Amino acid sequence: MKTNNKLMAMLLVAGMFAFCAAVVVSDSEDSDAATEVTSFAELKAQIEVTSGTFDVKLGSDIVVESTLKTTVDGKIDLNGYNLTATEDAAVNDKRILQVKSGEVEITGQGSIIANKGESTWSDSGSVIRVGDGVANAPSAKLIVGAGVMVSSDNSYGISVFNGKSGSTPEGAVTLIIYGTVAVSGTASAISGVGNSYNGATYIEIKNGAMVSSTQDNAIYFPCSGSLSIDGAVIGNGGVEVKAGNGDLQIGENASITAIGTKSHTPSGNGTSTKGFAIAVCENGGYKGDAKFTISGGIVLGDIALLRDTTSCEKDATLTITGGMIDGKIWKKFEGDNYDPTGTITVTGGVFSTDPSAFVPSGYESKLVSGLYYVGEPGSDDDTVVVEEEEMTEDGVTVTTDAEIKVDSEGNVNSATVTVTTNTGSEATARINSSGSTTLVSNTEETVVLADKSWDA
Repeated sequence: MKTNNKLMAMLLVAGMFAFCAAVVVSDSEDSDAATEVTSFAELKAQIEVTSGTFDVKLGSDIVVESTLKTTVDGKIDLNGYNLTATEDAAVNDKRILQVKSGEVEITGQGSIIANKGESTWSDSGSVIRVGDGVANAPSAKLIVGAGVMVSSDNSYGISVFNGKSGSTPEGAVTLIIYGTVAVSGTASAISGVGNSYNGATYIEIKNGAMVSSTQDNAIYFPCSGSLSIDGAVIGNGGVEVKAGNGDLQIGENASITAIGTKSHTPSGNGTSTKGFAIAVCENGGYKGDAKFTISGGIVLGDIALLRDTTSCEKDATLTITGGMIDGKIWKKFEGDNYDPTGTITVTGGVFSTDPSAFVPSGYESKLVSGLYYVGEPGSDDDTVVVEEEEMTEDGVTVTTDAEIKVDSEGNVNSATVTVTTNTGSEATARINSSGSTTLVSNTEETVVLADKSWDA
């Protein structure tokens, strides 16, 4: 894939900010009322109650000897300590914690870790499971706070088992991530369960969160319900979607990165793709038509609409209305046997490769300084709004929010704007016709931003 240097620079800078945001941790909330626990037996006794609520904080690292199962609302403050699994822990249930029902919030700086080591920890299990996955199951909700890391070198990070009947609120499960979910084995960091009878699943990846898997798709969503991403997602593949009847969105603060080699191997049980930043698959074994909307953020990698089987009445939908996409858009991957019957529609966004094949009537793909901008046709001179940050070699950050004129040929008209440096002071910058920018006031901070792009 040919990479545009300007777009890559923007992606790398945004990636650094996203990563930094993801690893910033917050202090635990005031937990004076919480019961301190220092052993597995104490923790189990406090949270495996059948009525009321629980509120605990760790007073030491704790080794989990069997799966902890909660059925009521409660809080677990890691308090700077870790929960880890033993060789014999959860051999049957294959997880450290299961939120069967109720709402559980995990806070405090610390980790929940299930590594294989020399143990029998199953690669089909997960560190945490949300939901019971049985008929008429009650709703369940897990909130993973900032500063909390859920990790494994062998299993799924968090699995979401929606009930086999019902939708919001009964039978639904909800997962909200403010912290980090990291998997280095051959599994997704976050995975739903896909069957034609399952209820709704709701997953939110908040701004500042980080979800990663080095050998699989970071997020696998074969469910109905909703998936909202406003944080950082990085994996062999980014996100794979197989089911629908819900709202799947990428927000303005999201960054989704694929680092693996692209492949598509149709499957009715688990992921079908690797290496795509976003893959939307039509598959007859899953409920509803898969739908995905990209309205903002950064996507580093290819995007695809694919078909797993020929005998399925599915029409997936992939809609792009905004964001920066450094990758190709596929409708049927090379070597695939089946043609997707769904649609790809692009009405906005910035692209490193021309998306014209998916741009409908009334919109256009316009090449400006090596990048393709999609939107409604404008006049010969279009006004574009700049909202960017640029790291220079000497570490000075320049930000601006200015209106710059771009003519129909994509040339930037010379202009002078006021910018704010990283010290908080104002400076005057000259935007040259080449698109480069020079600070011309506050000489102690004067820098030249070579090849700086001021396109919207």
